[in-house]
Amino acid sequence: MTNDRTKSIGGSDAPVLMKGDHFGKTPALLWEEKTGRRQPEDLSRVLRVQMGIWTEQGHGEWYEQETAFKLIRPVDTLYHPEYPFISANLDGYTMGTMGRGLWEAKHISAFSKADAVEGYYAQLQHYMLVADLEWAHLSVLKGTADWAYYTVDRDQGYIEELVKRERAFWKAVMDDQMPKEWQTVEAPKVEATKTADMTGNNEWASHAAGWLEHKADAATFAIDAAGLKALVEADVSRAHGHGVQITRAKNGALTVREDET
Repeated sequence: MTNDRTKSIGGSDAPVLMKGDHFGKTPALLWEEKTGRRQPEDLSRVLRVQMGIWTEQGHGEWYEQETAFKLIRPVDTLYHPEYPFISANLDGYTMGTMGRGLWEAKHISAFSKADAVEGYYAQLQHYMLVADLEWAHLSVLKGTADWAYYTVDRDQGYIEELVKRERAFWKAVMDDQMPKEWQTVEAPKVEATKTADMTGNNEWASHAAGWLEHKADAATFAIDAAGLKALVEADVSRAHGHGVQITRAKNGALTVREDET
């Protein structure tokens, strides 16, 4: 089923209504598109969008290879049972021990400093609303050499505000009245689920050897522990190699211990 983007509120519209400005689009500009006053942006000429489309198949295969989850794709356009003007075009469902969840793939710049989850949080919550799901995996390719996925739970309070705004916006479309600008609703911080294999990192190997050898020597032990921790990037939840592993707690604290796997 093909979704006419002017006939409903889709997932890419949700961040505009929750943030007030998403990639330069405001609720007023979105309203002009939905009422036919402005043509929607031609996404065929937007490289970052097309890159995500071109790499999506391989992205999904990598996700399945690196996790214990399996994907179900493609999925037809979905519509909210109570509000048919709210639609969703999912990248797919992911299946695992937690049951069925949403899978959303993004391919972003290797140089991006933006919080991936914050940028797409509204879209994920919009999709979970329409598809009636309790959790999602945001799978992110960063350039060509980095990948991570984020587990995002259904946020009912956020969804209630989203539905309120989407209903008000669609009423403005139906009434042909310019909508008001809404204040930004901040998305919560979500940490990445990522494992880094440091076996090929010589600096890690040096610190790991020192850490294992000098566990009884408090001073040297502390120096090597600090050196190992300094090599763990902020979005890595577990790093391992050369008999040592570091895990990150929810509060961000890093713990060094022997890797027995």
